[in-house]
Amino acid sequence: MTPPFVEWQSKRVPLPGGSMRRHPPRCLAGFPWNHWPGSRGIRGRDRLEFAAFLDDNEDRGEAKVLLDNANKVFQGSIFLGDGFLLTHEEAQTMKARDPRLIDVIFPVTNGQEINNQPNQAPGRQIINFKDWSLEEARTYTAAYDRVERLVRPEREKVKRAARRERWWQYAERSTGLYNAIRGKTCCFVAAATTKYLNFSAVPTNYVFTHALFIFTTDRWDLYAVVQSTLHEVWARKYSGALE
Repeated sequence: MTPPFVEWQSKRVPLPGGSMRRHPPRCLAGFPWNHWPGSRGIRGRDRLEFAAFLDDNEDRGEAKVLLDNANKVFQGSIFLGDGFLLTHEEAQTMKARDPRLIDVIFPVTNGQEINNQPNQAPGRQIINFKDWSLEEARTYTAAYDRVERLVRPEREKVKRAARRERWWQYAERSTGLYNAIRGKTCCFVAAATTKYLNFSAVPTNYVFTHALFIFTTDRWDLYAVVQSTLHEVWARKYSGALE
């Protein structure tokens, strides 16, 4: 008897063209295995059971959350308003006129710069009033005036009330992220969308966009763990996938 044809794609099988992206496990055609009288296997290996990930390894279920690792990795900020952004020249001019602006103007980096720039240097700077009140933000006149002029009209159009009412702050401030890296010599970042899983050490005085995930430690032994092939294989198996 010729067995029914089953076409499937495992998360850990490269896609055509050598891409490292993975699809979730899927079965395009199938039949009830428990009623099939012939042999069953994957890649030439006999298997009595098939795990959700459709591979030939023993499956012990989904990954478990370790509470000790909570609040160690954060996504960067969603600022929602291009008026926050400054060229380096604009930032230097503003700070030359008012040195106090070093409190609210910072280098900003994103996934494209981390992945594509050899020195990974930020290409722009950004105004960041953090979680300050409107009254405190107003004391930094040049930065406040720019945000009010360029950001406020855009934010008044959004549906979420909190983002309209707190127009001088980022839409998602990622306060926990910046609290976690305060006082550290560096932290490690990886692009949210990337062909290769790579962590890079960067200064902690940057603002990080939502296109980055930030590992909030300056320990190189922990960096070695997340940068290892063992971690990459594990992460690619259990993480989400791009379509």
